Amino acid sequence: MRRPIVLLLLVLAKVSPLLSQAPSTWTFADFSTTVGTLSFNIPPTSTEFKTLDSISSALNDIRTGYLGKYGNGADTATMISADLSSEYSSSMADDLNALKTLPTGTTDRLAALQEVRDDLKVKAKTVAAASGAGLVADAFPSTIQLTLSVTLSAGSNINPSDVSIRANPHHFGTKPPPAYILGNGTAPQSGRLPPGRFEIWVEAHGHVLKVQDWDIGENGTATQAITFNL
Repeated sequence: MRRPIVLLLLVLAKVSPLLSQAPSTWTFADFSTTVGTLSFNIPPTSTEFKTLDSISSALNDIRTGYLGKYGNGADTATMISADLSSEYSSSMADDLNALKTLPTGTTDRLAALQEVRDDLKVKAKTVAAASGAGLVADAFPSTIQLTLSVTLSAGSNINPSDVSIRANPHHFGTKPPPAYILGNGTAPQSGRLPPGRFEIWVEAHGHVLKVQDWDIGENGTATQAITFNL
């Protein structure tokens, strides 16, 4: 017989050193300048250029939704900090930092660009879904409420109190320390993550037990359920 451990995710306010390496502030204008600079000397037929074009398109969709909610003069670091959740701002700052610190090797550079593209595409989809009936009334949701269930198989030697749920921006994988501590133990918990691409995993005593890739927010609902079966 399987025994469920049902957890509502708890996202702690502190940001891990992984994200604290990113710039503390950002604007859409910063993104546009950075993407434009990167595109300047790249052949327009290259995969890298096409990836940057997709990044620019996603950013435009996000920016349009943001300014539609907060006004045309809202693209300032001060306004963004006041308008958006700290989780969302940290996630966007991380993407901008990734663009500004790309690897020099061609393969690694393209992979880093694709990670930023994929994260921003999820954020853009969340903005598009905000007008649907399923999501919150806010026109620019910067957090998604999450629920998580972990089920241990019958006879499992894992102590439920040792279960820990962690998350990182997708491009960090399970690299420690985790950017988000989502839950510990079996007590009911609640929390949130910003829209975007994430690696979410379950561990015990520092040993990763299972990892899942998640596009948080793109399904067009205010909450998202995540299930682990161990």
